[in-house]
Amino acid sequence: MKKEKLKTNILNKTINKKVVMLLDNGFDPDVRVYKEAKYLAEKGLDIEIVCLDKKNKYINKPEDEIDGIKIKRFFVRTEKTTKLIEKSKIIAKLKYIIYFFWLVKFINKVKKYLKNNEFEILHCHDLKMAFCGVLLFRDKKIVFDMHEY
Repeated sequence: MKKEKLKTNILNKTINKKVVMLLDNGFDPDVRVYKEAKYLAEKGLDIEIVCLDKKNKYINKPEDEIDGIKIKRFFVRTEKTTKLIEKSKIIAKLKYIIYFFWLVKFINKVKKYLKNNEFEILHCHDLKMAFCGVLLFRDKKIVFDMHEY
């Protein structure tokens, strides 16, 4: 009973606020993230998911909306890089180094995108996005949601 009352009080204080979620996949929709975002949207919050589509799966949908949840996708992989990773075993083994550079590129794109975008809460999914969130927005309220074990 106390837990539910606390949850209700927190939601009442955040109604009409914008929450930006950082996600390191293209949101297919990612079930864990979708459930949280949908719940918050149903409670009246303005939800936007800013995600990194590493595989360019949604290259034709850089902006989307699902059940009142706005989605903004950023693409950092070029066709040339994709071909190199697929063809070369050596480069495929270096994909984590490549991913680091994609992450830096993503951070710069997010910083530019959210620069003039008003929001109150930054919800970071997984450790990589928490790192991005802390680097970019130390002045915002940050929620960290770790999905790994």
